[in-house]
Amino acid sequence: MITEQLLVGSYANVSEVRTKIDEQLLESINNGDVFEIEPIRLNGGWLNDFGFTQESGYWRYNSSDSEYVEVFISNERVNRIHFILEDEGYSSFDEEIQDVHMLQFLCFHRLKVMLSLKDN
Repeated sequence: MITEQLLVGSYANVSEVRTKIDEQLLESINNGDVFEIEPIRLNGGWLNDFGFTQESGYWRYNSSDSEYVEVFISNERVNRIHFILEDEGYSSFDEEIQDVHMLQFLCFHRLKVMLSLKDN
């Protein structure tokens, strides 16, 4: 797992427990004090809990009227994420992802939105 992709608010398994990363834990991870950290596989349940809407063949999250992200989940469990970004001349950006924290990382850096579970 690439710990540089973890942000405050990211979800990962720490010592086999689903955990939302806070500032103190992130500092411990970056200092090498936490070793048992594993990614969480991204699936439709996570997308739903983050506020994505299921469409025909993909999941969509609107951050504004003109910017959004679409996530495609294939049978092989390789996910493709597609951004439409107004500030880049409505250009798109595609990336393959498999883990929850990577979706959060990309959405934070591309949409300036930190995805969090609906109940948090």
